[in-house]
Amino acid sequence: MATPYYIRAEDEDLLLHMEREEPHYDPSGPVRFLPPLDNLLWRRERIVDLFDFHYKWEIYTAEVKRTYGYYAMPILHGDRTYGPTT
Repeated sequence: MATPYYIRAEDEDLLLHMEREEPHYDPSGPVRFLPPLDNLLWRRERIVDLFDFHYKWEIYTAEVKRTYGYYAMPILHGDRTYGPTT
């Protein structure tokens, strides 16, 4: 079962408008690096629900089990996410 998420009532029209728009990707848009302690990453299950993005900060992972290094950062570009364990 999907996790319910809530919005403010006054934002409902904006959300409905965004749902009707065609998805688009703007390669000229900004690129943002997210540090491991960014508050967007605090709730890992929410990141999975919203972006289908799995992130693990490998600083506390044994070196032999690390995939990308102890301080790899996820990247947001447009409506896409890239990172260590996508």
